[in-house]
Amino acid sequence: MNPPTGWETGRRNRSLTGQLDRWYEENEDLGEAFDSSTGFILPNGATRSPDASWVSRERWQNIIIEKHKVGVIIMQAIFWSVEEVAHRAKQFYENGIRQQVEYGDNIGKMIVIDSETGEYGIDKTGVETALRLKQKKPNARLFTMRIGYDVAVSFGGAIERTVK
Repeated sequence: MNPPTGWETGRRNRSLTGQLDRWYEENEDLGEAFDSSTGFILPNGATRSPDASWVSRERWQNIIIEKHKVGVIIMQAIFWSVEEVAHRAKQFYENGIRQQVEYGDNIGKMIVIDSETGEYGIDKTGVETALRLKQKKPNARLFTMRIGYDVAVSFGGAIERTVK
C-alpha cells in the first residue's frame, strides 16, 4: 500500500482519469481504459501502475494474459522496446537464419524478421515481406536488416560488407 499523495497530485490524477473516461465513453470500441488501481506486470518482471492507461482493441485482443490477480494484469511482450525487438531478431539471425540466407544473390537484399517467431522473408527492399508478415500477424514486431552488411542504409557514408 502506498502513502497518500499531496493535493496537487490528487487533483491532477482526478482530472487525468476524468479526461480519459470521457474520451473512452465516446470511443469504447477502440480499446480498454484502466485507472490507477490497475497494475501491469511487464515482461522484465517490473510492475507498473500508471495514473491512467489505455490499450488499443487490436493490442488488447492479442495480449497474452497469464492470470488475473486483484488489480494486476500480467501482460507479455506487448511492451517490448525497439532495442528488445532488434536484439531478439538478431538472435534469430545469428542462431540459424544467417547460415541459410547469407550467400550469392541474397547478399545486399533486405531480410525482415518477426522478433517473436523468427519467421522471415527476403526481398530487394523489405517492403513486400513486411506487408506479407503484417498481413499474417498484424501485431508482429518486425526488424529489417541488409543481408551481409552491418547497416541497412547509410546517409553520406559507405556501407561495408561483413562477409566476403
